[in-house]
Amino acid sequence: MSALVRECGRCGVAITPRGERVARFCPRCGWRLEPLEGDASGPAVPVRPELCGAAVTSFVLGLLGLCVPGCAPAGLAAIFVGAHAQSRIERSPQTLRGGGLAVAGMVLGAIGGALWLAVCVALL
Repeated sequence: MSALVRECGRCGVAITPRGERVARFCPRCGWRLEPLEGDASGPAVPVRPELCGAAVTSFVLGLLGLCVPGCAPAGLAAIFVGAHAQSRIERSPQTLRGGGLAVAGMVLGAIGGALWLAVCVALL
């Protein structure tokens, strides 16, 4: 391999630089790469993953679907948004966090949807 081509220590993908920029994270899995010799970025520092906005959205939609009458569609949306957030977090665990919020949003959305469906059936 060329001196500029790096290999991810986690997934093994070969990473080539784009122009003058040196990649610091693996584009496939998000793993923080070791700095190249002479790289001014210094040693690898643990990075706190960013909270996934879709996970927060899923949780809020799940609460909305559970607590607010007539917001059953929000519960359904919470399930889909939570599943999307969960897959994003699993793809890049080094840069995203919030899997628990995504799962909680999906569960709240499912419970809220089931409760509102039961209420609708009971009223018929």
